[in-house]
Amino acid sequence: PRAPALPVAAAPAKSRAMFAPLDFAVFLLGILLYSAVRRRQVVRDAIRRGGWTAEVLTQPCLIFYAFLAWMSFHSDWVYAGDTMFGLLDPRISVLKSTLLEMTPPMRPAQALCEVFREKHCQQTVCRGGVCYRNEIEQCVQAYPDACSLLEIPRALRWLTLLSPPCVILALCISVLHTSKHMMFGRPWCAHEMDLLHDYAVQICALAPVYGLFSLISVVHMVVLLEGRTNTILFTSDRECMQQLELHGREHVSRQCWSDYIDRSQRWYDLNFLVADLYEARALYCFTKLCMEYLDLQTNKRGLFATSCFRCNARCPECQGENTVVSHILLLPLKQMTMLGVTCFVWTNFFRSMLMLAMEVMRLWYPAAHAYVLSILGQLGDTDAAMAGFTLCVSSIAIWNLVTFERHLKDPLHDFAPMLKFLSAKVIVSLAFMQEIVLDIVGKFVRDPNWSNVQHRLGYSSLMSVEILFVAILQYQAWRPAALESIASFRKSRSALFDVDIEDRDQVKFQISRGDQRLQLQVAEISIDAESGKKVFWES
Repeated sequence: PRAPALPVAAAPAKSRAMFAPLDFAVFLLGILLYSAVRRRQVVRDAIRRGGWTAEVLTQPCLIFYAFLAWMSFHSDWVYAGDTMFGLLDPRISVLKSTLLEMTPPMRPAQALCEVFREKHCQQTVCRGGVCYRNEIEQCVQAYPDACSLLEIPRALRWLTLLSPPCVILALCISVLHTSKHMMFGRPWCAHEMDLLHDYAVQICALAPVYGLFSLISVVHMVVLLEGRTNTILFTSDRECMQQLELHGREHVSRQCWSDYIDRSQRWYDLNFLVADLYEARALYCFTKLCMEYLDLQTNKRGLFATSCFRCNARCPECQGENTVVSHILLLPLKQMTMLGVTCFVWTNFFRSMLMLAMEVMRLWYPAAHAYVLSILGQLGDTDAAMAGFTLCVSSIAIWNLVTFERHLKDPLHDFAPMLKFLSAKVIVSLAFMQEIVLDIVGKFVRDPNWSNVQHRLGYSSLMSVEILFVAILQYQAWRPAALESIASFRKSRSALFDVDIEDRDQVKFQISRGDQRLQLQVAEISIDAESGKKVFWES
């Protein structure tokens, strides 16, 4: 029986190789700018004149998911298409059958195995700011067959095979969830989609974005362990591709294989760096949603209510501001919370842009990369410094949000902020906990073939599987009907909708003093909400 064929990758473009993190970062900036421009009334009117089709095709969320689909189809896959989802691929299959036993797996190139063993057995020692690498001879002797280090453990094979279907299901759930939010905006209803739905849709896109980059990281690690040379990871190096075409895989230089290993790990880190950037954006959207909800409470009777709904028209002296004491005291807390989250977003943005720029220069402008690298080297370990700074800013932002939610739990009760906060931040918590678990597994399981690459494969595979549960959690937390009932406060001066209280039973009060009269009418209004029947007083 013939060995399963490896997937055929498209030839690399002459201008540059397909680079998913860079493409997504540029697209994210573009789609955010496009969304801001599209909210302008002039642009909305122009789109409406184009008809129903124009309004649908110009939806930012539709463009966003179309780009994710495009990026998925232009990326390498975990297994070949003719291996029945990897079950017939002897390198990653979990089945035990006669067919697989008769089909020996294709071994990686011997030079790749030897270079990988050298890197695995190196020990880095730093003294006085200068680092040295020593090769441990006992480690080299422990692996007479260098290719044994590139084997995929059985437990990781299960996770690797489960990763693609879990990410695909998470993407389908998010698309379905987004479509339900879109039903509350044009062209499916008379008014534009409220800003609350817009922020919720961006948060719901966190699961497919993080899942897609986790899956691409799985591909990078599987490709490295299998020693594939027909993927974007290898074809991005033109010189090594020429060696492969002229002399074959076994005669590719050791330097090419060394660069291949380093590139796979750099691209792995960049995938999660860009995914963390979007996670910071999702946290920013959640914070803005909380602030919007509190601002809408001014249209209700309660702690933040104001009797001046149209201050600009009726009260020029108050300059259109809510002068309720509780609102004035709350304003600094809101600004401090937003400041922490905004710093977190910008820190992730600049770190991601720097790392992406360095990788672009490394691939296409090596002279500029060497110059910039020498400057950064004089500043010390800039990557570790930025990682530490990001950790501090992230901790401050999360602590601000937790404090904000804890002290305002009564006004935010109907918003259910805890479940929504978990859906926006649970990915980081899962990543932190499983990193510790995998470190423990690597130290105490004592698997001789457990290397840094297997560790990374386990981490990215777990994230790809867990993303499915995050998508389900978001589907439960961000219900479109509940958000629409909150958004209705923006359209009404009262607790719910403008109603004709003349048609209802009402109580009328009138106070007179000389020729001055004050008349007040109060009527009871009840609605059926998700949490049960609610009664309001319309005055």
